[in-house]
Amino acid sequence: MKRVEKTIKLNGDELHLQYENGKITVAISRAQVSAAKNELEAGLTPDANLLSGTVTVQGDNVIWTYQRPAETKTIDELRKQLSRVEQLALLSNLAQLEKFEQSRVTVLIHPNNLVFDESFVPFVVHRGLRDIVPPKTLTAEQLLSQYKAFVLYVIANQRDFEQMAQGDFNRVRRTSFNQSIIEAADFTAVKAFVDKALATERERTRATNDIVPKRRYRFYRYGFYTALVAVIALIGVTVYFTAFKVPFDDRMQASQKSYLSADYDAVINDLKHDQPAKLPKAEQYILATAYINTEGLSSVQKKNVLKNVSLQSDQNYLKFWIYNGRGDFKQALSLAQYIGDNQLILYIYTKLYEEANTNTSLTGDQKQTQLAKYQKLIDSYKKKLGGSANGLSK
Repeated sequence: MKRVEKTIKLNGDELHLQYENGKITVAISRAQVSAAKNELEAGLTPDANLLSGTVTVQGDNVIWTYQRPAETKTIDELRKQLSRVEQLALLSNLAQLEKFEQSRVTVLIHPNNLVFDESFVPFVVHRGLRDIVPPKTLTAEQLLSQYKAFVLYVIANQRDFEQMAQGDFNRVRRTSFNQSIIEAADFTAVKAFVDKALATERERTRATNDIVPKRRYRFYRYGFYTALVAVIALIGVTVYFTAFKVPFDDRMQASQKSYLSADYDAVINDLKHDQPAKLPKAEQYILATAYINTEGLSSVQKKNVLKNVSLQSDQNYLKFWIYNGRGDFKQALSLAQYIGDNQLILYIYTKLYEEANTNTSLTGDQKQTQLAKYQKLIDSYKKKLGGSANGLSK
């Protein structure tokens, strides 16, 4: 495994984690640590939700080395592979970390500081000791904010985790589920919303799996009677239907059912692995509408955008909103430029600016270069549109 550097900036702490060959190391300046080595080892007490590790002092730094089990994955390695049920099950398990609220050991619920096993059990990588090792504090409010941010990071596919963990939810799509998480008063309430959504999604999945479309039944009956005269052809058709056509039809059916019940998050989840260009136009419309309804726009802006969305809309316009919703801003920009819509172009440049501004993998110089480039383009298109803030009518 190649070396991967990850950074955490939260609540005044800045930690740098190095993932490499089954080990994760964290180096902290001795000036930030208020204890002797033997006391630091107290933070390595075994726990079902903590990785095992060692601590050493090297020059001016204290080095923690944690053992990462081979079967574990980070949330960024997992979240694009998980079904909606699996996402919610993982988030329900994450509530196990509430036990550290009153503990001497302090934890950070952060995408870069957690790994999950095959049962989605969470393991904290680096942990601190109250008043001794960063993170030196852990309040109920901090733990709640981190849990909310992690839920939205996974379910709403948000990238700006650290902003959300500081209470900034301005960019979060305002679905009923997301709003419930944002407004939850305490950790228990967030867990309750997650568990309720998990139960609902499990039931919806079960009901969908119980449906056997008539066309599938006709196909298998036809296959039985023609097997003797067309074995080779039948095998080819069976493979196609079993591996591709039937699952595709099931996803289309599920997305339509979700759309009719205005469950836009479920629509997005149902079609998350489908390429926009390969969707029938009706599904492109359904998915684009779902993304618009969950976009971080004002009610007036959503109303204005939805006026231009229908089954008769240009497919490139529908695909623009799908790629935008999926966070593929460069593909969305390409479509906006092809359409020639300056409002959409400006809107995407504001998204690209925000993405660069929250991208912790960029160096300071790289970030400033990208921000300057996008700001120049934003100013240019604002001028063309008479000073519009982001290209969309208020």
